[in-house]
Formats: sequence, structure tokens, C-alpha cells
Amino acid sequence: MMHPEVEKIKFAEIDPTKYKNRFVEIFGMNIAYKDIGDGPVIFCLPPWPSSSLTYLPLSLALRKHYRMISLDLPSFGGNSSRMVLEPTVENYAKVVEEFIKNFDINSYSIIAYSFGGTLAQVLLNNTEFKPDKIVYISTIHSGGGIYERWHRLFNLYFKIKMLPIPSYILKRTIKYFLFRRFGPTYSFKRYHNTKLFKEILNEDLKCHIQDLLFSITSLMKGEYLKEFKRKINSTMIVGDSDALYIKTESLEIAKELGIEPIILNDCDHNHLFFAVNKSSQLILDFLKGN
Repeated sequence: MMHPEVEKIKFAEIDPTKYKNRFVEIFGMNIAYKDIGDGPVIFCLPPWPSSSLTYLPLSLALRKHYRMISLDLPSFGGNSSRMVLEPTVENYAKVVEEFIKNFDINSYSIIAYSFGGTLAQVLLNNTEFKPDKIVYISTIHSGGGIYERWHRLFNLYFKIKMLPIPSYILKRTIKYFLFRRFGPTYSFKRYHNTKLFKEILNEDLKCHIQDLLFSITSLMKGEYLKEFKRKINSTMIVGDSDALYIKTESLEIAKELGIEPIILNDCDHNHLFFAVNKSSQLILDFLKGN
């Protein structure tokens, strides 16, 4: 069966200021989200430490076929409120669950990117979460590799926090260092992105970094790749140049689900954002298929 074609995205022409945030109250917190397109609903769960902006290129690519609803988790992206619950994976999953319930939609699918995929696994194991389909994008489960990668950042952050430096100076210094060290890889109007922090920089470092760090460290408390209570029609897309621990865990999840993963050539962990034209047609074909 021939499937419709996605809209090809010219990254440099995207103007994020055209796509305003909407807000809904969850557990007393204002949760920001973007609502783009028409058709069957897809809820988009963001990666750590990113915001709904991660899904903007994909939302534009699929907007003629689907209604794309992507949220900013509490403390992520600088638009939602700070997390009032303990910033654990389980509590972030509860926020996602209540966010989806707020729309009172019986039929929907999920796109879950990296940390977003971890939240989807928690929801599948612990709640009556019932999406029609799930697209996992470069997803992690146990999170052990994350701690190995980020523990120096944790230690550096808490040491710097002890110094008597005004926060606005600290933020500007970190931003300057990151741009000098990693350089902006792409830009669109008024926004710059690095391969390291993406939306934290986009939102001018307004994220609550401590909450983000604790949300990651809480991944070490348990294995989320355990027996799935309900098998959902799923696919897994991962970049061939993804970090080794991310690619390894993505392949383990695919094996557990009994699905053949899709490997994108010449793509790193940011492929859904920077190389959306490589994956958007694959995602549409899966969603439109049986």
C-alpha cells in the first residue's frame, strides 16, 4: 500500500516564534505544550534535557497527517513550572499520564525520544496507559550509561553552585563556554543549538538544572526493561552514531519487544531534530501501516 509523503523540512527556514506554547495545569504546575497539525493525535515525549522544541521539525513534517502534541516536562525548557514533586522518573511519568488524560482522547499514539522512551516504559509497566502505537527514538532503559557519561557534570555543577557567583553571571559563563567549546551546529531564527544541551541553551538556560540532574540519577534506582505487561505495536529508530550505551539499550528494548530496529546511517543522538527528513517518512509509514 502506498503511504502519503511527509513534508520535507528546510531546517534553516523554521521560525520557532511562530509556534506559541499553550498551557494546562497538572498537579498545580503550569505545563507548556505545542499543538500543531490536524488528524489523529500523537503525544510526543521529549528527551532529556530538552523541551517541546525538539519535536518542532517533526511536527511540521507530519502536520498534514497528524495532530502533534508535544509537552515541556516540569523544569525542562524554561516554559513549564518547576517540578513540585520529587524529580524522579516515576513522578515525571505521572505528570505525562495526567497530561494525556487532560485531553480526554481515547485513541492516540506516542513518539518517545530517549528519556521520553523511558517514561513510556514506566507508564506501560505501572499504569493503564493504552496508546495505539509507540515510536521509540534512541531510547534508554536502565540509565547506567548516563551516569557514567554525566557524573563529572554532576560533580562540577554542585561545586560551582557552592561558589559566591550571582546566578545570571554563572548562566552567561556556562553558555559562553559551551558555545566556544562545542560551537553552534545549526541555527534557526533567534535560536541556536549545540549537540550537547540543545533546548537548555535555546531557553537561555532557564531550565532548573538541579531537577534535571536528579531526574537522571533516579534512573539508576531500577531497571525499566522488565517484562512488559502489554505488548503495544511499536518500532525503534536509532542512529548508527548514537552513544554506545544508548544504541545498546535501544537494541535491547527492540529485542524485548520482538521488533526489528531501524538503524539510520550517519546519524547521532540528535537525528530526530537535526536530520528529521531521514526519519519522518519512516515514522509516517509505521503510523499509517497496520
